[in-house]
Amino acid sequence: MAVDTTQFDYKVLGYGERFSGDAATDNFAEVTYPQAVNRCENCHNRETEGATEAGDWLVSATTTVCGGCHVSGIVASDPDADSGLSTYSFQHPPEAVGGQLVPDGACTNCHGTNGFVATDEVHLKGSVLSEKLGEDFVFEILSAENVEPGDTPTITIRVTDPDGAPYDLVNDPEFDADNGSSLNLYVAWTTDDIYNGDENGLLLGERSDGRSVQAGSLDSGYPFRMRLQEIQPAVGAPNADGSYTVPYFATLPVDYSGDVMIALGGHPAGNAGTEAAPVYERAYAKSVVFYPGTPRAEIVAADNCQNCHGYLAFHGGNRNGDTQICLVCHNADLADGEEGFAFGYMIHNIHAASETYAGGEFAEVTYPQSLANCGACHEDGTYNAARATARAISTNPGADAAIWTDDTATTASSAQCGTCHSSSAAAGHFASNGGFIDVTKDPGLLGNPPVGQEACAVCHGAGSTFDTTLYHGD
Repeated sequence: MAVDTTQFDYKVLGYGERFSGDAATDNFAEVTYPQAVNRCENCHNRETEGATEAGDWLVSATTTVCGGCHVSGIVASDPDADSGLSTYSFQHPPEAVGGQLVPDGACTNCHGTNGFVATDEVHLKGSVLSEKLGEDFVFEILSAENVEPGDTPTITIRVTDPDGAPYDLVNDPEFDADNGSSLNLYVAWTTDDIYNGDENGLLLGERSDGRSVQAGSLDSGYPFRMRLQEIQPAVGAPNADGSYTVPYFATLPVDYSGDVMIALGGHPAGNAGTEAAPVYERAYAKSVVFYPGTPRAEIVAADNCQNCHGYLAFHGGNRNGDTQICLVCHNADLADGEEGFAFGYMIHNIHAASETYAGGEFAEVTYPQSLANCGACHEDGTYNAARATARAISTNPGADAAIWTDDTATTASSAQCGTCHSSSAAAGHFASNGGFIDVTKDPGLLGNPPVGQEACAVCHGAGSTFDTTLYHGD
């Protein structure tokens, strides 16, 4: 089999099932590249030591190389009788240069050093463009007062450009909802383990637009959320430093113990056009989390996620760049009638390509290294066993989504480790060492106060005989 190596890597990573011209017998269609294929700098990184030609892609476009991703326009000749390789031309779509068929070697006339279509600008599309536009916005939570049980919080926020100049959150077009802007200010509790309820069994999150988050099967465990449309009329004039003091719309419950976490996320309207002719697109600004008291334990490092995903941006670009903001919703008490959506439990199942999780929706995921390497995502010392304050993970909200005491749940270590160790023997091992699997939460046993029955750390804790890091480290 003849393989054109200038295309091979591109096709494996981006379009493994679409080998054309020189036919391949190996099928790479199962490869799932974990980020946008138009973030070319991931491989062509000019800052990589020794990669002296890493910037050549900007000025040396060829049909052969670029066709690895831009496969739909490739026109291949019959394979050469001696080498078995094809030559290529590129058929542009009708809206580009009139649909011209360009032979290999002529691409740089437009995409080269003296061309009029810069290669890097052409690739600024979709999420890569939104990520770039997000660099123009810096979110800040400067302070939070009145954040004890029974209080109505007062939170001071600011959004600046990279040079520190503040945006006008009320009048600037970047924060005009008609331009597609969003801004969300969340309050969640407690940082021992987020559940957004109280010790009487209630789940109390709500939204500032008046919609209850307790109506429906997927509403248990959500935080308080105040949207841009409700922030703007509430804040009045900015403070002297360009910040805004937000009188929060909701009052914290009386009966809970622990501290709150506050998060600010969203997608302002970034200008992808010019000042004279603006074109507004979603700007994936990095979210920010603020802890007035004890912070929530940081289990995974966001930088580790970016190693594979480039830049985290979820839910339409409303939660970006930091895994901590995910926890305000993806907590141990968030579940629908079929599945739990606690962050760790969900992420483990997705990366393991579980055929049973969420109806097999993520079964096509191909994780590019050993699942046993917990250190690829986790901070050191965070994967021996669940934290002492970890709540049991709900997988079904029960008959009443507004309470957590009727949830079906599994204790924290059993749920997390069970996403990979899913055999009946493993379940029996968990149960024989204090784990509870698919039982109803109880205030004294499985909900709040936190779970303490699992004895996993006796054998799998740091320095123990079967220390998890011995088998699941780097």
